[in-house]
Amino acid sequence: GGQAGTATSVDGGETIASCDGDIPPEFPLPWSEEELRIVFRKFSTGEDREVHVEDLFNVLEYLGSRPDLDVVNELIKEVSDFATVNWTEFMTFTRLYHLRDLVALKQQFQEADLDSNGVLDPQ
Repeated sequence: GGQAGTATSVDGGETIASCDGDIPPEFPLPWSEEELRIVFRKFSTGEDREVHVEDLFNVLEYLGSRPDLDVVNELIKEVSDFATVNWTEFMTFTRLYHLRDLVALKQQFQEADLDSNGVLDPQ
């Protein structure tokens, strides 16, 4: 069963993701729903057509991400208490991962923006 997850928003505040994985529309997923359905079917197993949580790291790699195992494991705990995730939980996980990835990217940018003018200057 999916449950609400908490993630840090890009502006540093806190945002709550509902069980259907709502994130602000200004942060659309880089993959279409059809692409994600194809990947979900590729990795899903059994009669229930669910994805094992151990495969979620590989799913992200398959989608072209470079996931951090600790982040993946933390998000899995937010999304499901079970060994598998259904489609809704999969979408919640994917959206939470993407939002977490955006937060990390913004933090990296801010650290590299030495004069805080919003532009990276050549060294």
